Amino acid sequence: MKITLICNCGLALESGGQTLLLDALTQELAPFYRAPEKTRREIIAGEGEYASVCGLLFTHLHPDHFDREAAEEFSARHENTLVYIPSRREPAPETLSIGNFTVELHRVRHTQVAGYGKSTVDAMIVSCEGKCVYVASDTAPEASIHEGVLRGRKMDAAFWNGEMLLYKPEREMLHDCADRSFIYHIPVDPQDGLRRKLERIVSRYPEELENVRLLTAYPSVISL
Repeated sequence: MKITLICNCGLALESGGQTLLLDALTQELAPFYRAPEKTRREIIAGEGEYASVCGLLFTHLHPDHFDREAAEEFSARHENTLVYIPSRREPAPETLSIGNFTVELHRVRHTQVAGYGKSTVDAMIVSCEGKCVYVASDTAPEASIHEGVLRGRKMDAAFWNGEMLLYKPEREMLHDCADRSFIYHIPVDPQDGLRRKLERIVSRYPEELENVRLLTAYPSVISL
């Protein structure tokens, strides 16, 4: 499986000639980075690297993860492609079968953000051709929440909000629940305070975080 971070939390998972997109069409929300306009237009049109998209999924509806206008345009152009937009009025489906991919959805608590109230996130476990990837998105940085989702399963890779690095129990969990952990949702500005704090933490605990990598470049490409 090839995974490309195309923006902020936007992931393109490619396997078996198909591509599954997660949080790939977002609005502009400083300090986070949305996909370049060329990439956005290729996704919406189904061109170039995005000619074989089998699904477009969103973990939640905050603007740094979701652009309704772009999602609706994509949906209108690709009537036979699954577009999943979570609704707080309806429970998340337990699983989705999308092309070669199987996606488990777990509705959990969003990390606390001023102005967004008690938000939720649909954390996702994506399986395809023997590989399993956990996409935590903006799930609250509490080990018990993630342990409840994973239920002892160890992932080939996992993608986490940077807040998971701020607390020792959560840092320790990163080693146990995935062979490789990636921290995304990182401001693009090298001088941003949060980004510099995360870089200091990784350098301070090299053994504890030996399987953890900060994704600060767009695109970042990972092969499993």
